[in-house]
Amino acid sequence: MGAARVEGKAAKVIPALVAIVGLAATYIAYAPGVVSPDATDQFHQAVTGHFVDTHPPIMAWLWSKTNAIIPGPGGFFLLLIVLYWGGFFLIIRHLLDIGTGRALIACVLPFSPILFNFAGTIWKDVLASGCFLVATGIILSRRPGETTRFPLMPSLIVVILLLVGALARWNSVPGVIPLLVLALWPQAPAQTPLLRTVMRLALCTPIVLAVWATTGKLLDATIIHAEQTGFANMLPLWDLVGMSHRLGENLLPGPWTPQQAAQIMSCYDPIDDDGLLPGTPCNFIARTLTQNDHWHASVLFPLWAKTIVRHPNTYIDTRLAYVRALFWPNVVFLFDADDGIGPFNHHSGFLFELEKRILWFCRNAPGLHFVFTVGFWMIASAVLTAAFAIALWRGWTGCYPSFLISLSAGVNLWPLVIIGPDGQLRFANWAIAALSIAILIARRRMDPAPSVMAPPSPYASAR
Repeated sequence: MGAARVEGKAAKVIPALVAIVGLAATYIAYAPGVVSPDATDQFHQAVTGHFVDTHPPIMAWLWSKTNAIIPGPGGFFLLLIVLYWGGFFLIIRHLLDIGTGRALIACVLPFSPILFNFAGTIWKDVLASGCFLVATGIILSRRPGETTRFPLMPSLIVVILLLVGALARWNSVPGVIPLLVLALWPQAPAQTPLLRTVMRLALCTPIVLAVWATTGKLLDATIIHAEQTGFANMLPLWDLVGMSHRLGENLLPGPWTPQQAAQIMSCYDPIDDDGLLPGTPCNFIARTLTQNDHWHASVLFPLWAKTIVRHPNTYIDTRLAYVRALFWPNVVFLFDADDGIGPFNHHSGFLFELEKRILWFCRNAPGLHFVFTVGFWMIASAVLTAAFAIALWRGWTGCYPSFLISLSAGVNLWPLVIIGPDGQLRFANWAIAALSIAILIARRRMDPAPSVMAPPSPYASAR
């Protein structure tokens, strides 16, 4: 069990004290919230009530509700930091039942520069990560020795948090599946634990995808009414432009002048698709595709798939160039104090400047700077997930939650290898927290199984 457990009042005071100090420090460092470039557009939507799908509209819609109470970014900033510190409060409280050593590490973890960096930045990645963090804390708060049932209210909160996290960022959807498995089945299967855990994952996958797609459309149709811009088409478009660049041949549909075709092949950047966005020299591509009725998922995604079949080596080379870029030290950390929006500019203080200096040092320190890349966390999630899978296969049932949480971290990042632009460290925000938690909660054996008098789990048949 590790170090002796902390009993009595200390077990209640320590997590609360860390959360209170953390909330105060985050507020002092970042208030009223550092508004990222993406969030600038979402704030405008929140104020005007005109929502579009250039970013998942759930965040702008939620921001419109906090803006009605606390105008500006301050209300949404408070929501994000409450999720962040509330999640770690629950994680620390859970770890106190395992051992003081792990709990003390968990007390320091949320203050680490790589996580604290994003705690006060208003971003959809931070919203998704905060939702997953609190949901994970609630899921782990159950005591398997008491009951396998989960009270209605915590169950409802977990479902809402997982759904908001999935709707807040498209690549976060796969990360919900392992967390849902852990919520439905808190204990590892008694026999062939790895195989049966994989079966549970397979069972939950279509459920999560169906609920996510249905709920998103239902919210949009009845509540949010977001304008459809087809912004997701940037995903296949970026790959098509990249493959055109490598082949020296324009692969995009539609009429193009020789000058435009030549320019298309020079619009590719292996690290992100910003060069294709409005306001850039290459924004004529999306505009021309729209004018010629080619700006549709039914056109670009099938064309993307067909091009991969026709030019597999070119596609692999294009994606490998992107993956290599994921190991570049990330250039997006804290924003300068004047990067806010309008009258809501963030005012830099001592803690903010200290964080910037620490991150600048880490980013430039040989070896250490790789920790601040998406590629590092992509590999870390693969290695740890494999290690926990082997432990589970060997019958170490205490690694069951760690396996699922590390898998949640991995499936948020691994799809980037197949499709998806950009390599900002914020993409790994949940992965960093999840992998750290997975390591801290790992044990060889779990607590004793519930007694025979405990009510049976409604999901016992899946064991």
